[in-house]
Amino acid sequence: MMAPEVICIGELLVDFVATEPNVALTHVTTFTAAPGGAPANVAVAIRRLGRTCVFVGKVGDDVFGIKLRETLHQASVDTSHLAIVKQQ
Repeated sequence: MMAPEVICIGELLVDFVATEPNVALTHVTTFTAAPGGAPANVAVAIRRLGRTCVFVGKVGDDVFGIKLRETLHQASVDTSHLAIVKQQ
């Protein structure tokens, strides 16, 4: 296996985006979940540019962590160094 051209290290998280326009955040009642985290976003962008990339970080073994890992897989980001942390 060849070394990746880019290694992204850091956070992989869920952004909760308000879906109600022109409503103060303190009054918003609905949100949509979107994968995020600057290093994860860079990793996906690198793959879209056709370069090889590995993501180094960790997620929980909950539904959010599973979805985040799937998102990276769908983008063909190498997640062999993505740690899965068991819930306590």
